[in-house]
Amino acid sequence: MVREPLSADQIERGCALVALLRQARAGRTMVDVARCAGISVETLRKI
Repeated sequence: MVREPLSADQIERGCALVALLRQARAGRTMVDVARCAGISVETLRKI
């Protein structure tokens, strides 16, 4: 399956999401975040 390239708007929204997620992470490890969310680290990676 071949994906279409992302548009500039999609890239911009993705960057904004990454910034919000990093802020919400507040210096915690992925393991800590996954544990608090009640999900596996693998699921968090996929998100």
